[in-house]
Amino acid sequence: MSECVLFIDDNRYEMAPLVDRLRFAGYEVAFFRRPADASWWLDQGNRPDVLICDLMMLTEPDQTAEQARYAGVTFCKERSRLLKEIECPILVLTGVLDRAVREEASKIALTVLEKPVTPLFLVDEVRRVLSSRSK
Repeated sequence: MSECVLFIDDNRYEMAPLVDRLRFAGYEVAFFRRPADASWWLDQGNRPDVLICDLMMLTEPDQTAEQARYAGVTFCKERSRLLKEIECPILVLTGVLDRAVREEASKIALTVLEKPVTPLFLVDEVRRVLSSRSK
């Protein structure tokens, strides 16, 4: 069974090459554009080996700018107990330059990666995180 990456980002077109490269590298990828859909997936008993999550996601029509700025952080905080229980490391992928949001992300994530990232770089980061997890 291959290792599973839970990938959450609201921009499916920008993320498609990253998801494709992860799959080509042998990872099973569960990709969601909305944190609510990823929560549903987790509630079904699915367990990722690593989480890659965007910070800022505009996912709901009535969402405020402030909610969008913290969507990824909010998801990770809401799911932190489960993610800790299953020892799932978090990689935050972001283009957000806001210092407060990035500091909040660094409290919950093992690594904060700044967009854009190349597909090969992301695969290397996932491998690094998963290999250090098994030690």
